[in-house]
Amino acid sequence: MDFYINPNYVSDGLRYLESAPSSTEWTNKQWGSSGTLIGGTKAGIGTGKSNTAIIVAWLNDNFETGKAAQLYDALEVVNNTVTYSDWFLPSKDELNLMYTNLYVEGVGDFTFEFYWSSSEIDEYAAWVLEFKTFYFESNASKESSRRVRAVRSFNNLSV
Repeated sequence: MDFYINPNYVSDGLRYLESAPSSTEWTNKQWGSSGTLIGGTKAGIGTGKSNTAIIVAWLNDNFETGKAAQLYDALEVVNNTVTYSDWFLPSKDELNLMYTNLYVEGVGDFTFEFYWSSSEIDEYAAWVLEFKTFYFESNASKESSRRVRAVRSFNNLSV
């Protein structure tokens, strides 16, 4: 389900953001890399895809498996015989849009719990958002188990 239409589409190339179906949501997943700053992740809209690539590369190079970003990097969703495999863990600001444009509107079957973003804070923490109270936690340990929901970006509605 679409949750964002970019007003600056012509200049930056990102037009839409879409949430993965609730059936693909994971519970009790770690962010990974606790004790190590991966670096290079950002919080802004349009950065989740590159954040996920950075995180997955580091996790794979360091033999960590089953972490939040890796799950969505490998996710495939079939809809009307089309397979979508371009999912990623949302950035902090993309997660905020999911909350505002989906959860608040009662769309998407989100829970009250904390959801991981792909935006790292430091070597021990990454941003999470609690949907029940709209609380961004800035000291969420990367070892904590949280919920995760993927997003994808695309440029035209027929994709």
